[in-house]
Amino acid sequence: MKTFFNRPYMYSKIENEDKEDIKHRKAQFLIYKSLKKADSIVSKRRKSSYWLKMKFCKLKIKIGRKLKKLRKKIFFTFSSTSTSKV
Repeated sequence: MKTFFNRPYMYSKIENEDKEDIKHRKAQFLIYKSLKKADSIVSKRRKSSYWLKMKFCKLKIKIGRKLKKLRKKIFFTFSSTSTSKV
């Protein structure tokens, strides 16, 4: 019968560890944490800038359509008034 502690994938406690190794591991963890935070900030900026570009593009299309309709109305009124006088 195997006990809980005889399993090959169980972790063993490290008895003595060098102080430099501890500092090195802690520094690696802090570097990893700061890089992950920076990546999340960059990805948020990309998403927000993409959203802003899409909003701006849709706004340009709306303005363009309204200007086109206005131009047609003006052209139609001028063309109808000029033909009625002749």
